[in-house]
Amino acid sequence: VALAAMVGAFIRVACTRLRVWEVESSFTGLLVAQILGCVLMGLVRRHSHAITKASPSILGRVLFVSLTTGLCGSLTTFSGWNYECNKIFFLQCD
Repeated sequence: VALAAMVGAFIRVACTRLRVWEVESSFTGLLVAQILGCVLMGLVRRHSHAITKASPSILGRVLFVSLTTGLCGSLTTFSGWNYECNKIFFLQCD
């Protein structure tokens, strides 16, 4: 799970470095990371039976939890989203 979480965090940081619409904030990259994480979570959840069936032992369950909680959880971290929203809000209030 921890290894998948590190991969998800790396992807999230890479997405925040993207300059999608030439905006100074990393908000757009974080939005891309959020959407990507949600789509991946939906795909993994939809195919969860196939994942656990491919490896009926505990390995299938570990893979499922690693992909959902580890990878997608760290990719769609709420703290980063909350930080960027607050940053944009308070910068516009000045």
